[in-house]
Amino acid sequence: MVGEIDTTSIEPVRRGVSLFDDKTDPKKFLPTWNKRDYEKEIEDLTKELANYKAQLEAKHVAHIKALLKPEQNQKMIHELSTLLKNSDIERNKYVNECSGGRASKDGLESMTKEMADLKLETVKIRDQLSHVLSELKATQKELLNKDNEICSARDSELNVLAKVEQLENELKMEKEHKEKLLQQVTSAKEEIIELNKNNQSLIDELKMNKERDIETQAEISLLKSKSHLQEYTLAYKNGSYVTDQSNDEAEKLNKEKKKDNDSITISLEDYNYFVKEVAKGSEKGNELELVLMKRELENASLKISEMRNRAEQAISRAELAENGKAALEDKIRRHREHRTRKKAALTALREESTPKPFTPSTSYGTPSMYQPLSKVLNMKL
Repeated sequence: MVGEIDTTSIEPVRRGVSLFDDKTDPKKFLPTWNKRDYEKEIEDLTKELANYKAQLEAKHVAHIKALLKPEQNQKMIHELSTLLKNSDIERNKYVNECSGGRASKDGLESMTKEMADLKLETVKIRDQLSHVLSELKATQKELLNKDNEICSARDSELNVLAKVEQLENELKMEKEHKEKLLQQVTSAKEEIIELNKNNQSLIDELKMNKERDIETQAEISLLKSKSHLQEYTLAYKNGSYVTDQSNDEAEKLNKEKKKDNDSITISLEDYNYFVKEVAKGSEKGNELELVLMKRELENASLKISEMRNRAEQAISRAELAENGKAALEDKIRRHREHRTRKKAALTALREESTPKPFTPSTSYGTPSMYQPLSKVLNMKL
């Protein structure tokens, strides 16, 4: 404190007083002290006195200051009282502010609770939004896949349409080819009818030729028999043949007759008639008749060969016509089978080209019901 006095500097004075008290006591004075000791002690005492004077001056200054302190203290008290008043005013003000702060604290606490609730709701909303975003991404991927599928389906549809157009053109060409084939078939049928007519006429001709051939063979056999008879008569007249030889020749003639035509037989009357006619003729006439008969035989053999060639040609034509008819029927059958196959391929391509209805995939689970964002955030629309 400012008013306290320092007692440490008074201790030498007390020692000096104790020394003076000891001087009064005769017992304490010793005769051994000398002058120097006294001088030292006096110097010490003077020093102590000077020190005490300085301390007294300091104490006096401190006392004066202490006397002046009450006024300062009153001023300080007045200032402190004003400060107390101001502090009371401020305290009341701060109390009011504190009550307002408490009210605002309660409001803030309620606001913090609401904010915490809103944070929880926002967390839930974020979870829902993340789920919705994942579903949106999945649906976007599905839409992209569907778009790619639609593009590929369009490309395939265009390819199918091009193929359909190509097949339609091919069908048109095939129809034209079919019409041509039908015309060819009709013309072939007409040709077949004509060939059948020609075959019938050829068959009739063959029958006539067979009849003529039979007649010519009969004539040839007759001519051969006449020639043999004439030769036999000539030999008989000349006497160059013996009866045994004539018998052998007659047997040979009979064998040749059987070989030439088994179906033709000559009656005995005709044979005798021919023998008589040959016997009547002369030798020159017989030779000329033999030459003529040989020519007739050659002509008849040529006619028979021509008739056989014609018959063979007619048979070959008929076979060719039948083969052509079978080939045309086979071609028509193959054309019908090819047309049915193309129709089946066209129907299959049209079924593939028709776009399939869009069905959302259920790979992401069953669709869950979500509240709209405006309801979650309590937004007024």
